[in-house]
Amino acid sequence: MGQGFLARDITFENTAGASSHQAVALRVGSDLSAFYRFVFQLCDILARRPNPHQGNMVTAQGRTDPQQNTGIVIQGCKIAATTDLEPVKANFKTYLGRPWKNYSRTVIMQSFISDVIDPKGWSPWDGDFALDTLYYREYRNWGPGADTSKRVKWKGWGVMGTPFEAMPFSIGIFINGWYWLPFTGFPFWLLF
Repeated sequence: MGQGFLARDITFENTAGASSHQAVALRVGSDLSAFYRFVFQLCDILARRPNPHQGNMVTAQGRTDPQQNTGIVIQGCKIAATTDLEPVKANFKTYLGRPWKNYSRTVIMQSFISDVIDPKGWSPWDGDFALDTLYYREYRNWGPGADTSKRVKWKGWGVMGTPFEAMPFSIGIFINGWYWLPFTGFPFWLLF
């Protein structure tokens, strides 16, 4: 998709199903793209029941250079299980994410995290690949899966303790939303 791509009132769904293993529902590689009623702000993110011996990853971000201004920010959302996973969630591991490329960057902030998320929170992908170079942060989340005391102890993971640490990942700053989002006509939440 090209720069300035806008999607409104549409669903992007991965219909490959668990038997097809990992598959991408949508990939965006352009600047100034916006999705209304899809943005990972004020939305529900639901893990579904996988096949036996499989698990779920909420994110797998692929930054390849530490200077890239890319990443995933999930803010003000609800992370939970679908109704088919809920009764059997103890049989399947679900994580907030895992690295896809060397400098994977993901921030989960001000979100409800249910107990579908494994207490470790995050999963390695291939041994110790990118565990020292990734940037994973959590900020002021709540719910039974938000306890960070049993999280991974990787060099690249941490908890943000102040609004000043989290501010660079707000929509207004991280994607320069102050400047271009008002012109899309999409509602959004700039402050936290």
